[in-house]
Amino acid sequence: MDVRIEELDCDTAKAELAALAELMHACVHAGASINFILPFSVADSELFWRERVLPGQRAGTRTVWIARAGSEVVGSVQLDCDTPPNQQHRAEVAKLMVHPNHRRGGIARLLMRALEARARTMRRHLITLDTR
Repeated sequence: MDVRIEELDCDTAKAELAALAELMHACVHAGASINFILPFSVADSELFWRERVLPGQRAGTRTVWIARAGSEVVGSVQLDCDTPPNQQHRAEVAKLMVHPNHRRGGIARLLMRALEARARTMRRHLITLDTR
């Protein structure tokens, strides 16, 4: 499977909103530990992207990548750099997701490599990822 990692700008993220909402919905329903509980609808997922992710992108504190297999969005990750002034060396990995039908193929590793490369250019030396 040929997978491409793409960094999304605000306009592209908005255009991909339905695909991102579907991805998150599928991951939550497959048991992903990404801070949502059932019941969880596609509309709930879209609301999260609209109200939490897009504003951070516009503010320049959140970067979003997707993994694409063909035209399908099969994974995503975010780098959250919204930290206090005395913690400019820190960042958080948010919502690392791979669609349940595409797991165990190295997609998460590819997403994390893109995120880590960007974090290095931003001089973010401590990156946290909360997972189970």
